[in-house]
Amino acid sequence: MNPLLLVAAVVLSYLAGSVPTGYWLCLAAKRVDIRKSGSGNTGATNAWRVCGPALGVPTGLIDIAKGYLAVVLISRLAGAEAATGEWVRVTCGLVSIAGHNWSCFLGFRAGKGVLTSLGVFLALAPAAVGLAAAVWLVCALATAYVSLSSMVAALTLPLWVVLVGDGVAVLVFACLAALLVVVRHAGNVRRLFSGTESRIPWPWRRRPPATNG
Repeated sequence: MNPLLLVAAVVLSYLAGSVPTGYWLCLAAKRVDIRKSGSGNTGATNAWRVCGPALGVPTGLIDIAKGYLAVVLISRLAGAEAATGEWVRVTCGLVSIAGHNWSCFLGFRAGKGVLTSLGVFLALAPAAVGLAAAVWLVCALATAYVSLSSMVAALTLPLWVVLVGDGVAVLVFACLAALLVVVRHAGNVRRLFSGTESRIPWPWRRRPPATNG
């Protein structure tokens, strides 16, 4: 494995992760700086909240793609042998998540890394991701909190990695990624405890209009 190529792969993974998708899309399409609205986050949830699904959905898909491509494409630049290849892919994935969270294009501030982490683990451990996604869905349907569902799903991911048998490198990464997701949601945790966290407007949670009489 060529050390220079490894450095190049890591740098490119960081730059790919650093692309502030939601910020650029909302600014270009609606002249809105989503860092100054909603949660102030540049991820898909806030892009959806501030600019609607037409920009929130592509933001999410591109953020997933950033992590996925760092693992399946950019990591190949390092030319790693089979014995070290898994660690190289994990490293590129981790760096892409770091880029999303601390974007060099936005003064080293940006998103929370949930969807970019999803893209990384779709490449590394798709079965474990499917199980974690099921946990997210159940939690989201039950609580209507995106943030809480994301944290719970992330914290269960290492368990699914062990059960599926995805290997030590992926397990170590899953533990680090879960910790990072929780740390990045510190503000959401405070809002959850204070009862001010935004909820998903599920139809069955909407109160019927009051009637006179």
